[in-house]
Formats: sequence, structure tokens, C-alpha cells
Amino acid sequence: QALSRGISVSMSGLILGSSYIVTFLLTPICGKLIYKFGTKKIFVIGILIIGLANIAFGFLDYIEDGTIYFWVSLSLRIISAMGEAVGIPSSYPLGASQFTKENKGKAMSIIECCWGTGAAIGPAFGGFLNMHGGFTMPFWIVGALFILNFLLVVCCFKDTHTDKEPDTGSTSWKDMFLCPGMIAYGLACAF
Repeated sequence: QALSRGISVSMSGLILGSSYIVTFLLTPICGKLIYKFGTKKIFVIGILIIGLANIAFGFLDYIEDGTIYFWVSLSLRIISAMGEAVGIPSSYPLGASQFTKENKGKAMSIIECCWGTGAAIGPAFGGFLNMHGGFTMPFWIVGALFILNFLLVVCCFKDTHTDKEPDTGSTSWKDMFLCPGMIAYGLACAF
């Protein structure tokens, strides 16, 4: 869609890459918000933002001007990434809090399995929807699924909010990135 509006491959890459940059920068900050406002509240805000941004992204098909298309799509990707930076880190403690202490490990495994399954099946599902419903269909369906998820979590999940932030001490970014194994882990993930 972007190429047909005069958006270069580099500009399209900027649109796609912006979400990873925003998520990388905001996830540590959003992790602190979990303790301040509660896991459930942070999670539902995140998935609501993701859902609404996806639905709005579907409307990009109706923008003909390339410059407007670029800026609106970049803005929506950044907004969606803000939701991801809030929603994804809070999904793990929220999911684990729904289970007994004995089953928390299983819950974490199931959550990770679901993320992996979504990452593996998502592109094929999106391609199928695009092929049968056009550019807007994948965004509207996925956005609607996020809104449905929002409603289910609001109605069915318990909140285990605590005002007390765990005493983890202060860790600098330098200490975090230079801790044993972090460099190897980063390289393994990058390649």
C-alpha cells in the first residue's frame, strides 16, 4: 500500500522499525507502572491502545496523499508500540497471578507459548485476511480481537494490585546491559 502512494522502501522500513524502537525505549518505564497502577489496569490499557490503533490503521487505505499516509501510519505505529510496551510486559505477571503458586510456572510457559504461536501464525493469518478482504481486513479483525480481549480481561480476570513496589535496589542501564550473559543473549536474539 505504501509503495503505491510514493512511500519509499526506506520510509516503509522507518514506519515498521519505529515500533521496535518505541517498545525498546518504553518497556522499562511501563514495567514500573505495573506496581503503581496494577497489572490488570496496565494490561487492559495496553491492549485497548493496540486494538484501537490497529482499527485506525485499517483506515489508511482511504488516504491517497503519500505524505499524509506516511505521517499517519508512522503515528499509528508509534501509538500501537506504546500499547505493546505497556501490554506485553504486564501480560506475564497478570497471567501468572490468575493461577496458584504451584501452577505459576505452567502459566508462564503457556503465555510464552501463546506469544510464540501468535508470532508464527500471525503473518499467515494476516496474509489470508488481506488476500480475501483487502488491506483493511487484517487490521480491523485483529483490532476487534484486541478489543474483545480487553472486554474479557476486564470482566473475567482478577486484579492482584499491590501498592508496594518490590525492593530491587537501583540498577543502571549500564549495569543491566553489562551483567553476565546479557551481551551473549543480545547477540543471540539479534542473529
